[in-house]
Amino acid sequence: MACDVIRAGAVLPTTRSPSTKQTRIRAALEGLKTMMTSPLAPASRFAPEVLAVGQILKRFDGAYFRIRTLEKEKGIVEIEGVREPYREFRRIEDLRFQFSPPE
Repeated sequence: MACDVIRAGAVLPTTRSPSTKQTRIRAALEGLKTMMTSPLAPASRFAPEVLAVGQILKRFDGAYFRIRTLEKEKGIVEIEGVREPYREFRRIEDLRFQFSPPE
């Protein structure tokens, strides 16, 4: 019994638009790439003397937070989501690792 081998070139996928899941993954990867390649702001941009109650901070993923409480002597800040019902306490020295510097 003889077998004929047929060589085919690379099989190209059919042309169709990427799925929603693929688009989300690609966007997330682009966001991570931007976040990992951009340098962090110096700690002085997040010094307690620079921060104020009511000031808006933008997290690296694009979410906005408002400073609700600022306790300079303890080095703690309470932030709340602008568009989300979410609050949390953070150490002031850790803000630069998750937020763009305030303007």
